[in-house]
Amino acid sequence: MTTSTEILKGIAKAIKALDENSWGNKSEQDNISLQIARAKMVNILFRNGYELQQSTYRLIKSKTTRELLNENIK
Repeated sequence: MTTSTEILKGIAKAIKALDENSWGNKSEQDNISLQIARAKMVNILFRNGYELQQSTYRLIKSKTTRELLNENIK
């Protein structure tokens, strides 16, 4: 069973929001947690055969199998 496209679009929007709001004061631990959360969301897209277009954050069907990001950022 695959995740619905509407859920994947919501994940893409969440990633965009994280990337656009990278400014501001964050503790080092919060910054690490946010990086891990972003990597996990990107991996959900990859596992479902999608990726994000870098410049527009559009969800596009991946033509190749993508390698998952390392979620153990330290």
